Amino acid sequence: MSVVARPIVIGSAMGLMLPFMLHETGGLGAVLFIAAHVAALCLIAALALLVPALRARLPQHRPSPRHMGLMGLGLALGFSVICLACPLAFGMEHPWT
Repeated sequence: MSVVARPIVIGSAMGLMLPFMLHETGGLGAVLFIAAHVAALCLIAALALLVPALRARLPQHRPSPRHMGLMGLGLALGFSVICLACPLAFGMEHPWT
């Protein structure tokens, strides 16, 4: 995956998840969001122990402002797509409300 496409895809995935976290009751969405990031960090750390090439590359990783901007663009795209499909946007009710 290209250097430009990766942050857009990751941001889009985050944008797709964001409305579900906002609609979740009791703060469970926020807990799952944090747990997913902790799990991702643990997976990367475990892989770094097993793959020497990844271990050598990790210290070089520094997200740039361009990377964060592309990720924000992806987030906006993902959020827009899921909101277009949301019944609340069209004056309807969710099946679970």
